[in-house]
Amino acid sequence: MSQGGGAAEQAAGALMNLASNNAANQRSIIKADALPKLVALLADAKQNSRRCREYAAGALMNLSLKQSEMQQSVADAGAIPLLVAMLSEGADGADGVTGGGSPLPVQMEEVAGALTNLADTHEANQLAIGQSGAVPPLVKLLINGAAAAKEEAAGTLMNLAACEANKESIVKAGAIEPLVKVLTEGGLHSDLFTPCNCIARVCNAHRWPLPSPRD
Repeated sequence: MSQGGGAAEQAAGALMNLASNNAANQRSIIKADALPKLVALLADAKQNSRRCREYAAGALMNLSLKQSEMQQSVADAGAIPLLVAMLSEGADGADGVTGGGSPLPVQMEEVAGALTNLADTHEANQLAIGQSGAVPPLVKLLINGAAAAKEEAAGTLMNLAACEANKESIVKAGAIEPLVKVLTEGGLHSDLFTPCNCIARVCNAHRWPLPSPRD
């Protein structure tokens, strides 16, 4: 899995699909020592296509879903800063991303989805993802992403907001307004639980500044 595009891309995509909602396949993939190879794909943007790395992120997303040991193993393998860097590629205008509220043309849901699952009820990962600079590109994805990507971005922010240390950075990054906007948007793949819960978690125990007294 060292070559970019071609066979490596298809192999990563196959592992992503095989790991989806199939515990036996997930165990087999982990037993085959796929984790370091998948992370290596993420790490080498020069040799591996964007789509190849997205598939690798998707495989990590599916392998880490509700799996606390795998969440830790993926983090220990160094995947978190690599996934955050992929988010920033799109947020910073790489790969043909346009501004002005236009949908991001690169596929981001697997990358954001991997971060969502890594952060799910895992405080150490929540803190690590926040400290890796994930919040600003997640907010940009929430504003400019396609429906599926917005859903995953909201999900990641929801899980990050469960960590008290992340709440202030989420608010300062301007997440509240786009989260509220998502509440009224159609076309999302699920119900409104995710953005609502994200807002609730950010607000919980957050000390909002009092307005200045008026004369």
